[in-house]
Amino acid sequence: MFPDISKINDLNIYDDLINGHLRPFLPENSKLCNIKNLVKEANTRTILKAIDKSNVNKLLDEMDLTIYGYRSINDINIDIVPASNGKIADVVIKPRKIYNFKDYIDIPPAPDQKSAQFLSLISDEFERIKIRSKKVLESTDCERKLSLYANKHIIKAKQIAYDARFLFSEIQNKGQFINDNPDVYILFVFNLFLIRLIIYYRKFFKPFVAPSSETEQNLRMEFFYSLPVHIKYPYLFNKFSSPSGSSFIANENDNTVYFPKSSLPQSSDSNSLDTVNKTANQNLSNSSFKKIPWNRGTNVLVDVILSLSAKFQLKGQSPMTATNEQIQSLIINNFVDKNGNNFSEETINSYLKPAHSDKLPKDKSPKKIDLSGFFTKESDS
Repeated sequence: MFPDISKINDLNIYDDLINGHLRPFLPENSKLCNIKNLVKEANTRTILKAIDKSNVNKLLDEMDLTIYGYRSINDINIDIVPASNGKIADVVIKPRKIYNFKDYIDIPPAPDQKSAQFLSLISDEFERIKIRSKKVLESTDCERKLSLYANKHIIKAKQIAYDARFLFSEIQNKGQFINDNPDVYILFVFNLFLIRLIIYYRKFFKPFVAPSSETEQNLRMEFFYSLPVHIKYPYLFNKFSSPSGSSFIANENDNTVYFPKSSLPQSSDSNSLDTVNKTANQNLSNSSFKKIPWNRGTNVLVDVILSLSAKFQLKGQSPMTATNEQIQSLIINNFVDKNGNNFSEETINSYLKPAHSDKLPKDKSPKKIDLSGFFTKESDS
């Protein structure tokens, strides 16, 4: 038994995350006691109503319950709920386990329990969407119906993505940083999953949909440029706190409401929101922040900064202390070459490796910028 393909909507849970009862900013969804079993509760559904109890087992044997988004019948809990008269019953199914996301999306880790619960729901549901779409493909050989299913779900995913982006921007316009509000994290991550979902539908149902130039990178860039400026260019602002910088006050056994820790953003070695799209940072020279042109070779610039960080010692201390990652970030974020082009991260990283030190200017090379004269005892005093 398989439902009519024209009536299937496999995006109900994703739609509810933005437009329904699963919206993370609803007061009831800020109580950990309400969302500790989010995946199970969201996927609990009645598949048979008011059925003669004597026919329940027969009907279940004729059904493929995995069409509801399960890899195996063993992953399903089946409850037969009798009516008051005892002769009829409803059949309810719910998941036994949470499905881990099998793909990879570069996202920040969940900073608190509320965010973790919603991230589990978003990633679990993505896997269930894939299962259901494969069932649809296997269940019919009608190209027209497959095309209808694929195009309907691409359009629906885009609609949800539009609403999610609008909602994310609305919260951000209030000036709330990601570590101040778990809803911002949830909506940010959800937007990235929706982008992947649109591309998944296009690729999986490629023979049944019109060709498109849409790519995941293009959709991410479109999302990136809709972000508030403090997220697009975080190095111009205080960095967001690391996951350990967030805390929560909640007890799963009561109705305590989640309260995020109120604190100033803390520094970290890297800003995970830069992963929206690394190439976007390479366009910063076109923004109001103008990078400094460097008119010599890349290896010369790396050598100069390395010299400040490691080569000169006076009174047991270097003029500057920096890791290779910080040096790389300093160059990428603040310099362009003489033609106005951004430096290559791979090239800089190569120059910074000890094994490639032979690529840096030699001590007697005319290309080398000698800073030793600036660090004498006289000039230091």
